[in-house]
Amino acid sequence: MDNLRGLIYVSNALESFDADQLNELAEKAGENNEILGVTGYLYYENKKFLQYIEGEPDALKELMNKIEDDPRHEIVSILRTDELEERKFPEWDMKWITKPMLINISMENILSGFILMLKMETVNPTPENEAKVWEMVDRISRFKFQLS
Repeated sequence: MDNLRGLIYVSNALESFDADQLNELAEKAGENNEILGVTGYLYYENKKFLQYIEGEPDALKELMNKIEDDPRHEIVSILRTDELEERKFPEWDMKWITKPMLINISMENILSGFILMLKMETVNPTPENEAKVWEMVDRISRFKFQLS
């Protein structure tokens, strides 16, 4: 697979989401992502979304245009990488990761911390913090089978 890219963003929800709404959101996103050839995951806590997506550049661009136009949230930070050699989450069209799932792999506070960090650095995340974000994605990828 040539030219794979990864992208992670944080956004503020403009309304609260309950479990049913998040499940429906993940299902619809998964259907759309399957068509586009995009994979990844979604995490939500305290009216904050963190989403990781991976795929071909044109597919990511098309998807991000839809995401940015969604009136239910506003994006506060986006990080991109062109350095993917293979997908980290090939089985997940859009996996909704919950806090109890993260507790199982001792990562319950990590995503919350990254949401806060990225929100505070909306313009230019430091290279050190950007590296930590990609380390987080790699760590979740190592535990993906326990989260499925």
